[in-house]
Amino acid sequence: LMYISPAASSTCEMVAEILEELLPQGVMQKPEANLMLAGIMLDTKNFTHNVKDSTFAAVQYLYDRQARTDTAGTLFSERPADLAISSEFGQNTRIYKENIAVTWIESSDSAYGDDIADVDIRVAASKAADKLLNIRNIDATFALVRSDRTVYISARSNGKINVQLILERLNGGGHFDVAGAQVVGESVMNVLETLKAFNKQLGI
Repeated sequence: LMYISPAASSTCEMVAEILEELLPQGVMQKPEANLMLAGIMLDTKNFTHNVKDSTFAAVQYLYDRQARTDTAGTLFSERPADLAISSEFGQNTRIYKENIAVTWIESSDSAYGDDIADVDIRVAASKAADKLLNIRNIDATFALVRSDRTVYISARSNGKINVQLILERLNGGGHFDVAGAQVVGESVMNVLETLKAFNKQLGI
């Protein structure tokens, strides 16, 4: 089954739509529903971005399965290591062509302790891309982090630059203003240079 819906707020919204049609009542467990609700909250910036009727329909479905925003929100609580990662993203932020912010972490997740998993690093990159979009006169942001042999990219836009179009060139995807990609076997600096080349080709 291939289900692609660029208009959806998140993958979790799409999965909720599918499960609502397939799963009998009582099959989905409360922790599963809260995890899916957390995914929607993350991608919509707590229901302030890219939200549609279908988003709230998915949330209602998850609420009927005992998901709650306060419970899902606890999944975003930070540890001291998370603050260290955020700080490094801040130190490595650069402005490109006056309206694009890029940031990166070259080191692997093991540098932050055994309790930091691969998914934590990727979530941190997503948060960093979101945060950089609040800088004045910035239209798009790219946060890169290498974990093991893979460079993960999180991109955000205020609607003036199509970050999905840029990351599709790296076999990524997403929305016009929220996108991601993974590049295997390259350094963060090499991927950054590739992104800059793509931006020049697109006239950005």
